[in-house]
Amino acid sequence: MIAKDRVVWNHLQATSRIVNALLTKPEDERARGITQAAALGAIRDARTLQRTVEDWQLLAVKGARMADVPWAEIAAAADISRQAAWERWHEMTAPLEREAAPSSTKVGETFRVRAEVERTS
Repeated sequence: MIAKDRVVWNHLQATSRIVNALLTKPEDERARGITQAAALGAIRDARTLQRTVEDWQLLAVKGARMADVPWAEIAAAADISRQAAWERWHEMTAPLEREAAPSSTKVGETFRVRAEVERTS
């Protein structure tokens, strides 16, 4: 976790404890200590963490696609349908897939070189 993300996470945890106390024990001293600014800050912190996790997930999906992991397996790991995974990430991973995919020329060249090596061996 990046240091900035750790600070946000720690702040969110502290605020979460206060909000939880407010919900479960309104008479608790910690619950009375929550302010509007702290509550709104917790919402912003949660959104920041959500964006960070989404960024991490996209990086993981890009890595999976570069490793030729099928959409069905990515979807299962993300606990969503194959179609939902494809719709969510395919446009962001398509350039990587095109770069990673061997062209027919490269494949043909590989077989030609192998054939030459086998003939001369």
